[in-house]
Amino acid sequence: MRGIPIPSINIYMSLIKDIIENTKEIYLSDTLQEQLMDYERVLDGLNLYVFDNWIKGELISGPEVRKYWVSCKFMWPLRQMPDPSGAAKLLDYGCKVTFQKGKLEQPVSVKSPDDYKPGTKYPKVRLVPIWMVEITIPKSLMGEIKRGSLDVEGEDIDLSDVEKAYENDLDEGGALGAPAPGAPPAPGAAPAGPGMPAAPGGPGAPPAPI
Repeated sequence: MRGIPIPSINIYMSLIKDIIENTKEIYLSDTLQEQLMDYERVLDGLNLYVFDNWIKGELISGPEVRKYWVSCKFMWPLRQMPDPSGAAKLLDYGCKVTFQKGKLEQPVSVKSPDDYKPGTKYPKVRLVPIWMVEITIPKSLMGEIKRGSLDVEGEDIDLSDVEKAYENDLDEGGALGAPAPGAPPAPGAAPAGPGMPAAPGGPGAPPAPI
């Protein structure tokens, strides 16, 4: 496992409206939504969320799609820094992770005229200290996890083989537990079709001996 990333200090964030605009852009683009789903699948597949506070991150920018990489940036309250051990695990799979301390501009709650900027109807803003973490994931890794095959913790998981096995069972048997058409009955199985004796106690079955 590689070393834990060292945070940098005092990078200022943009306005909250930029975060809202980024979210709106995602909702209006099916391509960005699909990229974001593939991106998050990597984080979940590598068990990032078992480490403290990672599940609490809020997307502030991205996904930024480049030729070989996809990047997103997230934020946390300063007192809820995500566990750097989770970032170190991502590094083992070729991801890039950077930590930054920053400040987010947020409008204050308007409770009196003094809460407005002078001469305007816009509320004043305050600077809220935050952690920002940018995670850059290789597209190749996103593709591998999307296909359902990835060597995780020394164990090869190939979900496509499992899916094919289920499909083969259905194709050959038509239904779970049913033999394929023309296939011989299993040893000890009763013959199928007309003339097959009714189940004991069922309609048309001979009376059970007393």
